[in-house]
Amino acid sequence: MTINKPNLFIVGTQKSGSTSLYNYLSQHPEIFFPKEKEPRFFNLKHDIIKHNGPGDTIYDSSRIINEYEYYKLFNDVGTKKIIGDATIEYLYYPDVAHDLKVFNKTAKIIIILRNPIDRAYSAYNHLRRDLRENLSFEDALDAEDERIKLGYHQIWHYKQVGKYYRQVKSYLDVFGRSNVKIILNDYMKKDIEIIINDIEKFLEIKVFPLKTSINYNVSGIPKNVRLQKFLKERNLFKYLIKPLLPRHFRENIKTMLISKNIKKIPINENTRRYLIDFYREDVLELQDLIGEDLKMWLV
Repeated sequence: MTINKPNLFIVGTQKSGSTSLYNYLSQHPEIFFPKEKEPRFFNLKHDIIKHNGPGDTIYDSSRIINEYEYYKLFNDVGTKKIIGDATIEYLYYPDVAHDLKVFNKTAKIIIILRNPIDRAYSAYNHLRRDLRENLSFEDALDAEDERIKLGYHQIWHYKQVGKYYRQVKSYLDVFGRSNVKIILNDYMKKDIEIIINDIEKFLEIKVFPLKTSINYNVSGIPKNVRLQKFLKERNLFKYLIKPLLPRHFRENIKTMLISKNIKKIPINENTRRYLIDFYREDVLELQDLIGEDLKMWLV
């Protein structure tokens, strides 16, 4: 078996646009990503094997747990210059940076950061969308420490995932600033074309037109729970049509239907103010670290 080592890692953060970026960059003729977006291989030794939150077996069952299976993901690279692994869990465990450097010392890192308050609320709504979270956002924040002790997957760590300073610093220290591309989700929303062009320059590949109209992995509260269950859970109909339709087409249809079946409910303003105070020091430290004005996250 030919061993193809990834030389690009999109390491996070969760609910910040990594799924959309993965789908956009996968269209580029010089970039290869495996069909499974997140192998979650390198954080294996820093995490637990089996998580205990509702529905966490979904994550655990698809995780790559040995080197052979990991390399197998990249069998079909061909002559592509960039080989990518888009596992957003790698950022949350800062020691993974050292492991990635040992694995491939010339690798490039992409980090996407989102307002940690919006990110936390989006993660909560993600689990509401998937019919896994049944607490209010405020009660879920109160339950977070206990859930972490019980071994819930990191997607349930609403507050802690958003403490970016230490996470980002680890990657900058290990890989150096020239090999780490930090993207603010705020700017992705404004002009994704500029972001894509910056990434192409960062990776030293040619500029190529990519389709960026679909917003992937949108979170929200289901309007119709029965429809949501049909879309999210296995059933006979989906099993029968699976061989008849291309995977990419099926996923785009599913993404569109889920997006139309969710509604956005604004975060409670008192909760937002609480989280602003919770994140203030970390945001200001991060601001100094990366040289970006992040005060917009604290209003």
